[in-house]
Amino acid sequence: MEGMRRTMHRLREDAAGEPAKLVQAMQLLASLERQAGNSARALAALSEAYTLSQDHSVLETAARYATDQGDKAFALHAWKTLCNAEPNKPDYCDTADTVRESIKTASP
Repeated sequence: MEGMRRTMHRLREDAAGEPAKLVQAMQLLASLERQAGNSARALAALSEAYTLSQDHSVLETAARYATDQGDKAFALHAWKTLCNAEPNKPDYCDTADTVRESIKTASP
């Protein structure tokens, strides 16, 4: 695992100044972390990739993963962001509503 992280660190360094390459590296890191069961690190990598790219497909991947992992706060924020950015995609808003309702139901 540490070897993978060192390699990814080198990839990130090599991609410095090239946002598209850095986004690809972060997406790869997220995938590897997810496979290793490190959901927090995977979401952090996807968040960084989205921050760099503002690519809604990256945020959608993060939102789906957060939803699957039960990270409701992250999922709600991501789905709401997608809903606001792309109101012509009602699935984003519907999923945001579903996550919001699950948070309300889980609250005492």
